[in-house]
Amino acid sequence: MGMSVLKRNGTTQDWDYEKVHQSIINAGASVEEADAIAKLIEIWAHKFAENEVVKSVDIKAKIIEIMKAVNSAFTQAYEEYQKVR
Repeated sequence: MGMSVLKRNGTTQDWDYEKVHQSIINAGASVEEADAIAKLIEIWAHKFAENEVVKSVDIKAKIIEIMKAVNSAFTQAYEEYQKVR
């Protein structure tokens, strides 16, 4: 069984690397930056998950943390993108 994401509404869904990757691109990152960040997030999520489940709010917080270190210009765009979703 693979890793699952616990959503804010209490439902779970399978881990989706492409969803993480695309959200980073939507915030203005290049494909190369999104590749690197999404890979780091996936590694982190596997280590951080409890019983193969990681919270979506924790994923978003970690993405923002890494994006600030890589390119602060699109961090604000990502945070705004997440608010309107």
